[in-house]
Formats: sequence, structure tokens, C-alpha cells
Amino acid sequence: MDAAPTRRHITHSLLQTAATLGLLRFALAGNALANTVRPLTECWAEDVVTLARDFRQRSLSPLQWQQAIAILNAKVPMDELLSYIDFNRLKAMLEAHGPGEHFERVRLPGLETGSARIWSAVFILSEGDAIPPHAHNNLATAHLVLQGRFHARTFDRVEDTPGRMLLKPSMDAVFGVGETVSMSDDRDNAHWFIAESGAPVFTFDVSMRSPELRQYQNPTDRDGRIFVAPADGRRQDGLVEAEVVDYSTSQNRFGKAANFLMYR
Repeated sequence: MDAAPTRRHITHSLLQTAATLGLLRFALAGNALANTVRPLTECWAEDVVTLARDFRQRSLSPLQWQQAIAILNAKVPMDELLSYIDFNRLKAMLEAHGPGEHFERVRLPGLETGSARIWSAVFILSEGDAIPPHAHNNLATAHLVLQGRFHARTFDRVEDTPGRMLLKPSMDAVFGVGETVSMSDDRDNAHWFIAESGAPVFTFDVSMRSPELRQYQNPTDRDGRIFVAPADGRRQDGLVEAEVVDYSTSQNRFGKAANFLMYR
């Protein structure tokens, strides 16, 4: 079993947060409080970049990186820091593109512009909408919930053949503010999300390319996703068969909460 990370950058990050990173550009522009918060974000970003470099150099396994980012986010004083964020302004800006899932890229301070290895973004998912089930190849991501409630179903990727995946259900849980759901080649590689009722969901996402530890048979689309249609029901061995489908098919079948709630 992989040991939980104990490196300096984990303990150093206990009072830092992904939530404010980049959001200063939207929520705190011209606000005198920005200078108070910015040192925290820059320090947090330094640790995120260090984590990414260790991951790329294989000092951390994909699973250890998932554990590390969860530890970092779990210690954040969310109530205090989120009070600085103007969610109404963010909502109007991101939802101006129409219904469904939208995001705005933000750059990690200290990271070279245009890096293809690590990037971050603010995501919004409208109430009742879903991000259809999909997998990734050689990618690690972490989603920190900033507002709302986020229902996630995740799957481990057991087998990959052209046009087909064999998945093992690994988690079915609701995530609230300050909680993190992550994925990598080691754990929860395929996932399916919905925004629960009451409000849109905002997340702050960190994503990075991982070393090519596995050779997969199904290529990703331009957004780095492989959309799948899981069978409604498990085999006798507990695994779920899934067909690889295009985005439109996936969105039509799984893009709303009703489809998510009917699936078992």
C-alpha cells in the first residue's frame, strides 16, 4: 500500500487553498483585501507546482498525489477565504456561455505561461446538469468544491479495449464545500458528476499530465476525455461494461440529473 505523503510541501500547505488561486482576478479585482490574500495563494501555488514536479519525476505515485492534494485542501479555512469571492459575478460571467458545464482557465503563479503539463480552472455546473461519464488517459485531476453540492460516481478502469471499457464502481458520494474529489490512472479514472439541487456548483480544478505509466486502447477527444456509456447494472463479478461513445450521444443520454439518478 502506498504510504500517505509526509513531504515538506504537504505540511507547509495546511493554511493555504486552491479556492483563492486565480479567483482573485475575478472576485477581488480592485479590492484592498487582495493584497492580504495573495501571499497565501502564491505560497499554495508554489507547493502545487512542487507536487506536480515530484509527480512528473515519479517521486510521488498517482495515488500519493491524490492523497497529497486532498490533505492540502482539507485543511483550508474555507469560510474565511470564500467570503472574499463574489460568486454572483463568477456565475454571470461563466453562465453567459449558455446552459451546461463551463470553465475559465486560470494560471498558477510561478508556472510558465502556456504550460501543457499542469493547468487550473474554475468550473461551474448548473443545478440539475451533469458532466457525463468519461475517463482520461495519463492525467491526474482534483476538483475542490467551492459552492454547492456535487454528487460523484467514480469507477476504476480495469480493462481497456478498442471501443469498450470494463469498470469497477469505486465511489458514490456527495461532496460539499471544502471537499475534494480526484482521479488518476491509479484510482477513480472514470467519473460522472451532477450538480445537486439548490444552487449551481463551483469547483476549482487542478489538472496535470502524468507519466505514461499505461498504454490505453481508446484515444481521448480534444478535451482529453473519453466518453463512455456504462451498462445499467453490474455483472456477477461486480464489474460494469461500458461502451465508448461520442460527446453528443453521451450528453443526450447522461447530461441531466434524471439519467444519473436512474442509473444503478
